[in-house]
Amino acid sequence: MNNDSKNQDDILKNQPALIVLVVLIVGVGIGYLLQKSPAPTENLNQSTGVQDVQNVQQKSTDKVFYTISDVNVRKCASLSCDVVGQYPLNTDLSLPYNSLAEMPEWIQISWIDAGNTILGYINKKVLSESRTQIVEKVIEKQPVGLSSIIKYWRPRVAYIECIWQYSDTKQVYQQASGSGLAMKYSDGTIAIVTNKHVLSDDNGYGPNKCVAKLPDSNSIYEVSTNDIKWNSGSADWGYLAITAPDSYIRNIVNQDLNYCQKKASIGDSVVVLGYPSYGTDYLDITATEGIISGYDRDYYTTSAKIEHGNSGGVSVLEKDNCYLGIPTGVRLGEFESLGRILDVKNIFQ
Repeated sequence: MNNDSKNQDDILKNQPALIVLVVLIVGVGIGYLLQKSPAPTENLNQSTGVQDVQNVQQKSTDKVFYTISDVNVRKCASLSCDVVGQYPLNTDLSLPYNSLAEMPEWIQISWIDAGNTILGYINKKVLSESRTQIVEKVIEKQPVGLSSIIKYWRPRVAYIECIWQYSDTKQVYQQASGSGLAMKYSDGTIAIVTNKHVLSDDNGYGPNKCVAKLPDSNSIYEVSTNDIKWNSGSADWGYLAITAPDSYIRNIVNQDLNYCQKKASIGDSVVVLGYPSYGTDYLDITATEGIISGYDRDYYTTSAKIEHGNSGGVSVLEKDNCYLGIPTGVRLGEFESLGRILDVKNIFQ
């Protein structure tokens, strides 16, 4: 037997071992590649198992500029001090103040002139105030999932109780309860938005007084007749203006409110948050779930259970975690088991 034949015999004898070795090498290689592969693009919240989505919002802020005219910059805060230079003419100077009234008489500034940093003082009398609105897009992630949605909206859902009294005897002749959403209008008014029928009796008279409470605060917000408003048209909404807000409700309403931008489709899931009138514990909200069943002019119809007490609360479109509108209880027999949701576009149009 020659050497070539002998080598072929050795290879054949060791073929099983070679096959095992090749399989091991390939397996290790595949494992390494899998380990280095990028994770799926879907971002999951590890604590809740709920998918995160991006919510793009626009935020606008006022920025104050102070236009510089022909002004000398002095070495110290006095007109008797030496002039160290002139701040560039017609240049907008941004300073950390909300208005000229908040400024001290002399303001220290610095700027670069011919590569040199110059420090000095200017008198605020030479400044003139101008404001401009800066709009920026803010991208934030919000969890989508029923438990996360409830947790997200719960702090804003208010319990409301109103009383009506006879003008002569002051005797209470009617009481009503409902739910509402704490929010801030563009003019700065802090309010609890609710149904108009929560704020008026059968004859269309407003209550003498209402009180509102948020679930995580011990504060009771009292609202008198003059601060109880409702829509003069047919849409069933109104609000309680909170004229003496505390820091808690200020912080709540300063958080951005995510309104639904698109019309909900039939079959979309919704959750209704409020304080239904059954039971006696108003310390926390109740959540009911359903779908969009159809449309009724300015309203959605929904299979979500809407009792008298959670009328006026919050309806949230689950897929976008956005405020869909005001849930409105219906009279027995009108829509059988269907409730209605006043479209948000009819409230803040």
